Amino acid sequence: MQRERVCLKHSPKGVIASAEVLWPHYREAIEHRFGCKVYNRYGSREVGPVAMECPHGSLHVNAADLIVEIDEPDGSGVGELLVTQLNNVAFPFIRYRMGDLAAMVRRSCPCGRQLPVLEKLMGRVSDHIVAPDGTLIHGEWFTHLFYDVEGVALFTFRQTGREGYVFEVQQDSGFDAPAFERAVKVAQNKLGPAAKIEVKFVERFEASPSGKHRFVVNECPDETGLLAGKSVPTAVDSATAGDRAR
Repeated sequence: MQRERVCLKHSPKGVIASAEVLWPHYREAIEHRFGCKVYNRYGSREVGPVAMECPHGSLHVNAADLIVEIDEPDGSGVGELLVTQLNNVAFPFIRYRMGDLAAMVRRSCPCGRQLPVLEKLMGRVSDHIVAPDGTLIHGEWFTHLFYDVEGVALFTFRQTGREGYVFEVQQDSGFDAPAFERAVKVAQNKLGPAAKIEVKFVERFEASPSGKHRFVVNECPDETGLLAGKSVPTAVDSATAGDRAR
């Protein structure tokens, strides 16, 4: 719409975003082009809607259908989401590990709902990169690298080992090679001198089993310590093709 300068005669009352991460620049672009507010929804095919954003920006938990817990929260309250489905009598999901990181709080909201609120919804465990020195880097940091780089149609940053990383990049017209190289150097500085970054240019990306494109993938969460000591079954990408949004 932005590229073709398409304008709507009648704006919708709202847009519900789901299935993919609603990055801040996505929200801004959608609200600008559609002329209405964007509401985020988080859920999965296995357990249905988990939380929905109200007009005041709180992501309220669907407590009528689910028990939502945070497993082993860190100092900021962030941990893995566990969900128990209350109305599925055929195939119960009990403390089902969603594979996503978030925090949950109880606070008053101007909308009047007394439901718990999901905060710091940070995406999947495997969407986090671990630097060689053990520093945890959220995947969103890597998406910001290419905000001002022309000609990057799509990319995936993969962690392949404790010190191994791969940038896969699909070029578009007007690819700015110097700007791209500067962005890679920024990533190198962030990860530290021990990090070994390989750049691969691809013609196109194949869709994942869920149909989603993952910009950041940690292929070895056990090796890098993200899933150390976890024994509860983990939701996998191929099983969550539906309504997961972070």
